[in-house]
Amino acid sequence: MNDFKDFYIAVGQPGAYSKSMEYDPVIIALNRDYGIKIQHAPFSLMPKIKNVVVQTWKDEDGDDVFLPRVQGDTPGTWKPAITHEAVDYKPIFVLHEKNNDIAIANIRLREFIRRIEGRWLKVWDEYTQIGYEGVYLYDVDDDPDFKRREHDTVVFELFFKVNGAAIDAPFAGI
Repeated sequence: MNDFKDFYIAVGQPGAYSKSMEYDPVIIALNRDYGIKIQHAPFSLMPKIKNVVVQTWKDEDGDDVFLPRVQGDTPGTWKPAITHEAVDYKPIFVLHEKNNDIAIANIRLREFIRRIEGRWLKVWDEYTQIGYEGVYLYDVDDDPDFKRREHDTVVFELFFKVNGAAIDAPFAGI
């Protein structure tokens, strides 16, 4: 059987972001909890490095580049000390509801958005095996593709800002 890969969100606190932030122990699985499936997750392994010093000279080939570093664990060794820019993360989701008696898609989407807005998040896409921490929702698609016949189908985009790092495993320590 070909199981559908889910998209997971850990919900943290509002306020200033901290790497030691506590998250709700109940992880949101969009498909399992809301019937929302991921249609497309951007495949970006890391954001752009921001603290590289570059100098260009007219009379030399290439650039003079300094990659920031910090002292390593043993004398005479160095480790990278780079930081990354904040980036937009815009996954596309689909909600397909078969019950047309009430606007169930509206109810599910509102409930989900209320649960994550105004809070710090960790996100994890099970299909791409890519996730981020230091994430917040800053906008919701204002023109989703919506069809209502015998069922509701909504295709929509969520706009997240990633201020933290990429994570290698889903929600370690939560």
